Amino acid sequence: EIRHNDIKPMAECGKPVIYLYPEEPTDVSVKVLIDELTVTDPYYGEDGWFVRAFTDGTIFNYADSGTYPYLFWEGQKKGGLSPTKGFVIAREEVETFLDSSLAEMGLNETEEADFVGFWLSKILENKEPYFLFSFFGTQDFNKIAPLEITPKPDTLLRVFMYYDPLDEPKFILPQELKGVDRTGFTVVEWGGTSSVPWQK
Repeated sequence: EIRHNDIKPMAECGKPVIYLYPEEPTDVSVKVLIDELTVTDPYYGEDGWFVRAFTDGTIFNYADSGTYPYLFWEGQKKGGLSPTKGFVIAREEVETFLDSSLAEMGLNETEEADFVGFWLSKILENKEPYFLFSFFGTQDFNKIAPLEITPKPDTLLRVFMYYDPLDEPKFILPQELKGVDRTGFTVVEWGGTSSVPWQK
């Protein structure tokens, strides 16, 4: 049974980062259409980000002439998340589970390392022996925080993780994870949130 009352009334999106992989150096406009942006890097102006993206994923931001590996934002969406499928994972298996799940959904080694580097320690700060995980894919993430990207990417891969620390295992319907073929101009994004405070 899922403890729906544990899910925050605001869907708080933790460190979503956006990677841009064009087939050739390309000027790209990126807007995040969410109720409230709380943190961005680089600075997110009235018209969003306007950057030059390179084939190796490097991003040049015109506003500050800075170079970035990705675009970073945090924000809040009215209305909570209610996962109905997922996984219950023992504490000692969390890192292995994340590595395999992220790879299955299509993240590359760099993206996976960035994700685990940010989230693993925050997850394991909770001392419970089990964790419920659920992943919201591109279609569901688009409902939480739509992206407006020009030019439109050929491939959009969005991965949003929800986790809930558990004192004991709970039943949840198993979730099927699906990847995508990364072809053409590819945009990848990952983020997450939890039933418990994760920001320190």
